[in-house]
Amino acid sequence: MSARRNRHTISGCSILLLALPAMFAVLAAPVASAQQDSARLPIFLSPSGGPWRVAEISIDSLTISLVRGSGGKTILVASTNLGVFELPSIDSASIAGWAGMATRLAPPMRYPARTGFPDSVTYGTATLKATAPLVGDMRFARLTDGAQPDFQFAASNGTWAHTTRLNFDQAIQILTFLYEGPADSTAWRVARLGYSGKVFGFSFDKPAVPRPNNPLPRYPASLRQAGIEGAVKILVVVDTSGRAVMNTIKLISSSNNLFAAAAVEVLPRLRFYPAERDGVKVSMIVQLPFVFKLTR
Repeated sequence: MSARRNRHTISGCSILLLALPAMFAVLAAPVASAQQDSARLPIFLSPSGGPWRVAEISIDSLTISLVRGSGGKTILVASTNLGVFELPSIDSASIAGWAGMATRLAPPMRYPARTGFPDSVTYGTATLKATAPLVGDMRFARLTDGAQPDFQFAASNGTWAHTTRLNFDQAIQILTFLYEGPADSTAWRVARLGYSGKVFGFSFDKPAVPRPNNPLPRYPASLRQAGIEGAVKILVVVDTSGRAVMNTIKLISSSNNLFAAAAVEVLPRLRFYPAERDGVKVSMIVQLPFVFKLTR
């Protein structure tokens, strides 16, 4: 069985930051949100296509989730210490084919040094990739020889990537999960995520909003000098202390990798008034568009 490529979509995103060469200003507060589901890393879902069901497997800091909606398509989610990576609108056969291909990867090919060229190694990879104009992929690579090789899992959103080294037993657990799917119906849970401030049928009394005098993202010098403007859209959880939870970042879109890096760089220093419901502080997913615009 071979893996098939699928076209994917990346879902949408609102705090607006106007980025000027020397000064920025917060223009608006978040308008759409959902609460983090228990202690799990969030899976960011649109209300359309639901109800959603989720099954997942965790290895150390990596959690792989399969999210299925009423339309029969699956969202493949990797939650990592660098944030959340998604490949939406995949059919189950493609995921199974990708996992099957990974189990049949050839050992690494080693090439001895030649005049002017050092030693080199080529690794076999199996990749599930978004097609143009969308970006992002997930892939497995076989790292070692032998009957029980080590693997690497990698996920990319086109701007930054997460990699995890897996021993044979860990890799087989994940690949079996992806190939067979969670056959036991009890392995699936209903995704309890709301939209526009609605969580479990309730509204936030107070949404998470940025505090005044927050630090502002830097305008990348090379882009400023070239006269390049752009925008970045990010989703992130704001916890009950009013801080962004960095391993919940999801990059929605970015016109330039340097703008994305500048937006992510400022997140740990932003402070929010946390969301409240029934007088209790709660975590909340906020939407953060950053607009980088030069003064004329």
